[in-house]
Amino acid sequence: MLNKFSDANSSWVVIRRYEIIITAIILISNLQGQLLHGQFTGPFRAGTSLFLLELYGGQLRHVDTTNVESDGSFQFNETHYPLGAYHLATSPRVRVKLYLNPEEDEVHLRFKSTLAPEEMEVLTSRENQAAAEYTSLINEQFRNEWETMQKFATLPSNDKESIREVKRQLRELGRDRKSLLQKLRRDYGETFFGRITEMNSPMIGNDLELNKQEFFSSGFLASNEFVGSSVIPSKLVEYLSIYTDQSIGGFIDAVDEILFQAVGDEEVYGLSLDFLLVFFDRQGPDELFYYLLDEYLVDERLERYSSEHTKERIAVRRMVAPGALAQDFSLPDLNGNSVKLSEMVSKNDMSLLFFWRSGCPHCMETMPKLKAIYNDYRQTSFEIIAISLDEVERDWSRAIEENDIDWINISDLKGWDSEASEIYGVNQTPSFILINREMRIEKNSSELMEVLAFLEAWRNTPTR
Repeated sequence: MLNKFSDANSSWVVIRRYEIIITAIILISNLQGQLLHGQFTGPFRAGTSLFLLELYGGQLRHVDTTNVESDGSFQFNETHYPLGAYHLATSPRVRVKLYLNPEEDEVHLRFKSTLAPEEMEVLTSRENQAAAEYTSLINEQFRNEWETMQKFATLPSNDKESIREVKRQLRELGRDRKSLLQKLRRDYGETFFGRITEMNSPMIGNDLELNKQEFFSSGFLASNEFVGSSVIPSKLVEYLSIYTDQSIGGFIDAVDEILFQAVGDEEVYGLSLDFLLVFFDRQGPDELFYYLLDEYLVDERLERYSSEHTKERIAVRRMVAPGALAQDFSLPDLNGNSVKLSEMVSKNDMSLLFFWRSGCPHCMETMPKLKAIYNDYRQTSFEIIAISLDEVERDWSRAIEENDIDWINISDLKGWDSEASEIYGVNQTPSFILINREMRIEKNSSELMEVLAFLEAWRNTPTR
């Protein structure tokens, strides 16, 4: 029996059938995932391994591996990659950046004979076509903005003329950036590459205090949307470089603010903490590394966001923290005689381990100051034990001779693979470690002035 609802019901059934079909098509498409493949058109060794690395906070994590076929083609087997930035690499130094977006079915690349950005042609993928066309333009734009902001931050407040000129430059850079980003959107529409580019844009307002107050208002630490990109590391470097006074207290205030802003998302918080540990491990001051370790890395759940490199550096840093027992080693001097650290240390109340290289400009600039300290303190039971990370004996001996160095000089000429360098986790020169007669570490720093401040306090201690 028909009624007035019969036609409507029939239409509803048809609509539901179409919805089911469309849903099935979407599901099948999602099952197929994203095809990542390409070829080398020039000479390229068959069987070469290609590694796909995922950018995760400040880390690069291995995702997938494939090999180049005899015809120069390659294809990755995995097809479901999270939205984010990636690196295609044959080695740690040979790689190109990619963007993988699940909304795209295919990323098809073509190279000539090497895996290099200038040889990469994007055949399929709007994300990567946009990146290929605009990355160099954006990098140049942001570099100009960054340099101008750094100049602005260091200008004395009474230099009115220079401040006016920098503000004029910032307004002009702002117009240039707006035009560039508008052109990117006009050419390629909404892309993940475009979103992270806008989020990565330096703050270029002409009021530094207002910039600092509004720095986190973009929300880059509010959710995990950008953990698969360079946004978090680059924005944190910007904040630490421009909006702190570079003092230990200033850095402490900065990391407190950063981690307060990230506290709403555990993943973002953990990755921000991991990046800050790596940053201060490499750049110093060392006090900030230990501050983060003692004040923030107190929850075991956060360790899941630390890279293996960070975990290794934490273990090494804890072994060379103030109060730790210094590990012993023996290295040859210029005459080939073995010098044992503990024997040298036991002869003086305080010894300074000085890690250096003849090819390190900052090390050579430090030499006259260090010699003055040595001459001033050597009569107070103080000795310097200089460990060269050179690899060529002549370079080492020439630097000692030219600088007229008469403290203890030792080296195994293994460079960064030196036994002492590995024991004490040295990853930059110059580096300084103060050790007392009982082989206890008193101070660990990359700054000579911090060493001098410690020595002055030590010499003036009545009970020394």
